[in-house]
Amino acid sequence: MKLDGERLVASAPANIAGKLEIRGIGIVDMDTVTNQPVALIVELTSDIQRLPDDSRERPILGVGVPLITIDAMTASAPSKVALGLDRLGLKF
Repeated sequence: MKLDGERLVASAPANIAGKLEIRGIGIVDMDTVTNQPVALIVELTSDIQRLPDDSRERPILGVGVPLITIDAMTASAPSKVALGLDRLGLKF
């Protein structure tokens, strides 16, 4: 990650860019993008608060990034990430 002006952007490290590990299948080639704005931190845990604080954020390189916590083992996990982005006014 790095700062681009006042926004935080991320790219994959060169040695893994364009690769995705899929459990049970292996490492596959994927399209890659660089310098994508970081809009949300998703913390994966099974210890979920019923009504978490909506204003949680974590500072990275001096930029406050919104934080949500989800249980990655639930079928609804991708939908919850999309809803988190939607609450920020971002499209997934």
